[in-house]
Amino acid sequence: MLGYTQKELEENFAGYIEQGIKDTGMGREAYLAKVREMYDGYRFAPGCETVYNPVSVGLFFSNGRGQDFNDYWIETGSSKLVMDMAQSVDLDVTEDLKEGMGADALSSFDVAELSQAEGDMDEVQAFLLQTGYLTMGGYDEELGVYYLRFPNKEVREAYYRNLLTRWCSRESGVVIRNLVVALRKGDTQGYMQTLTAIFASVPYRAGKKEPDFAQVVDVVMLLCGKAVKVVAEDQTSEGRIDLSVDAGEHVYVMEFKADKSAEAALRQIKDKHYADKFRLERGKTIHLLGIAFSSTGHTVQDWKEEVLD
Repeated sequence: MLGYTQKELEENFAGYIEQGIKDTGMGREAYLAKVREMYDGYRFAPGCETVYNPVSVGLFFSNGRGQDFNDYWIETGSSKLVMDMAQSVDLDVTEDLKEGMGADALSSFDVAELSQAEGDMDEVQAFLLQTGYLTMGGYDEELGVYYLRFPNKEVREAYYRNLLTRWCSRESGVVIRNLVVALRKGDTQGYMQTLTAIFASVPYRAGKKEPDFAQVVDVVMLLCGKAVKVVAEDQTSEGRIDLSVDAGEHVYVMEFKADKSAEAALRQIKDKHYADKFRLERGKTIHLLGIAFSSTGHTVQDWKEEVLD
């Protein structure tokens, strides 16, 4: 009822797994790792074994024939209430989850009092835990604080798609397609136009700083991840690239700055030789892209590009 352990998955779905491995052409370890990444990760107490979402697993092996790694669980219910609750506290899943949730909020949470929970960060996190959008991470016994997280890729991407749809007032799939098409064509102008429009729609959160802006870009690019290769905080010998994107013939090396110039962001890319790790890939056009955000205008202030053939 609550989920399958790794052992239960491999024993009870052995035939489906073998067929999926055959149909996808993947190795056994790679196949199981992909299933685990998508559908495992639920934990009902700190430190206990994680389990797979039974609904997702069932639909993956039936509707998905063990080869279509889609988001199944999220399609079984409406997300409107969940997103309304998250929006009531302007939940930033990157930063706010680091603060944890009081243990008393979990023990006192009552689904019948949802209307009173709006605006209360602890209560909203408890609600997201109860609805399966978040699961147990760690627990600080001295502070009496639970640390929550997304259980897996399926839930994380579903939450971000719903968030992007809220921001843009249109289906996230349309926005993502526009971004991917622009990136694959090397159309930086088109990419930045769509990105700027997204920022113009994001609700303002007081005290925005550079990581806040980077999070919006990370959310957007994460959803592009099935069509392009995206790496946030890409490690190099001289530092970390804020974001790198491999879109086939075009590679983008991005640096973000808040209340500084796009030129400063571009200069950092060049001074720290961030593009060097991509120069050995033949046939790639490398785009160095510095993006400046405004904490007062709450949007993209400027951007500057240099192209290396």
